[in-house]
Amino acid sequence: MAKDIAVCQYTFTTPAVMAHPNLLKPKAFEKNGKAQGEPKYSAVFAFDANCEEVKAIKRKAAEVARLEWPSVDLKTVVFPWQNGDVAADKRDEKCRQIGREPDGQWMRGKVLLKASSRFPVVLAGFENGRIVTYEDEAKLKSVEGKFFFGAEVLAQITFNAFQSSLPGSLPAINTYLNQVLVTGKGTKIAGSRKSAAQVFSGYAGAVSEVNPMGNVEDEIGAL
Repeated sequence: MAKDIAVCQYTFTTPAVMAHPNLLKPKAFEKNGKAQGEPKYSAVFAFDANCEEVKAIKRKAAEVARLEWPSVDLKTVVFPWQNGDVAADKRDEKCRQIGREPDGQWMRGKVLLKASSRFPVVLAGFENGRIVTYEDEAKLKSVEGKFFFGAEVLAQITFNAFQSSLPGSLPAINTYLNQVLVTGKGTKIAGSRKSAAQVFSGYAGAVSEVNPMGNVEDEIGAL
């Protein structure tokens, strides 16, 4: 039976801070300065760690995992978010190693969710109090500055269950990026020169203890 994509989609109900946006031109993951894999459109979204939006995102991701693997132990699933404090520590240490001022402070106290797509992402914004979708190339170029590192945005994402055929691979939930709406608010974040690939190079997923009573937030893990 075909999977109902709508069931796997999630639309933000409160704005998140957008980081490392690659929304107008796809970019390949970089390792040691060399492009790896297929270029993709992508962004990272930062939420306050204990907000209701994070809880809802976790519930949706758990629902998608259960749809694919009904009896899966959620602590064995690699979910697509990262503890912002851990990411900030790694980032600041790298800065110190190269004699640069640490710039990972913006990640502290946050949960970070990266989403990407092989295909162009629907981009939109507010103009004269109305939501406008930016479609033609000239318009997209003219509004590129609205989609900056630090902008407050709403987005629609799709969670996808994935199991690699490689020996020892864990079940995972990937996040596809569908749409991004800029609210017109936000503050540009210093240190935005580093790519998401560099910031998240050490990411290995988040797991935690399972609550036998079935509390999804506890079962997936409170980051």
